[in-house]
Amino acid sequence: MANHNATVTWERAEGAPFKDNRYSRAHRWEFDGSAVVAASSSPAVVPVPLSDPKCVDPEEAFVASLSSCHMLWFLFFAAKGGFVVDSYRDAAVGHMEKTADGSQWMSKVILKPEVQFSGASPDAAAMAEMHEKAHHGGHGRVRRLISSGSPYEPKVGISRAVRVGSIIAVSGTAPLGPDGRTVGKGDPAAQARRCLEIIKDALERAGTSLDNVVRTRTLLARIEDWQAVASVHGEVFGAIRPANTIMQVSRFIDPDWLVEFEADAVIDSQA
Repeated sequence: MANHNATVTWERAEGAPFKDNRYSRAHRWEFDGSAVVAASSSPAVVPVPLSDPKCVDPEEAFVASLSSCHMLWFLFFAAKGGFVVDSYRDAAVGHMEKTADGSQWMSKVILKPEVQFSGASPDAAAMAEMHEKAHHGGHGRVRRLISSGSPYEPKVGISRAVRVGSIIAVSGTAPLGPDGRTVGKGDPAAQARRCLEIIKDALERAGTSLDNVVRTRTLLARIEDWQAVASVHGEVFGAIRPANTIMQVSRFIDPDWLVEFEADAVIDSQA
């Protein structure tokens, strides 16, 4: 696989202050093809004059990179389909939103491509198909990793949830409290409730909610606990009714755990 390199450089002007946090955010990006881009934080994040509005900010670069990937895949599929593209213009827009914990992330990038062809042009169905293929060939591969702070995540090399495009997969979730200790020892219903609280938080930080869950898996240490656990599942998902599998496992990592849940969600492909 190829490596893609960028050198990012920031330098403090001689005598300029720093500890007061009022330093210039202007910097530069250098690429191996000798291109140099003047960059800065976004004025929407750090006010002018600490940000330079004439420079490219990381949020704009992110939107441009997704749009560029989509365009390059679209051109590939258009050529493969026997069409000749004269021009392609995309006024893409990225939307920043706050997560449940107050941090910001780019929850949505909307592409608005305008394509001009020479000779025969594809019909609406062919255009939609090429854009769909481009979506999955390009920016559909972007992964967002969500952590719950569990001590097991860095040790094992997992994420609480992973979002790729419109698909979100939530890992097996145990009944751990914020302190990393088991919640509801000996109480399968209390443990089930805690697992689903963690899953709800992970989905919200991924930009969705329990409403978009399409499948859950219930893992039990004792199959006789299935009714108590299923009752909690019904409280949470009674109106949503995702596909579900209940199974007994031989044991969990922690012998105090009586239940784990997994969940998969699918949201609007534009989100």
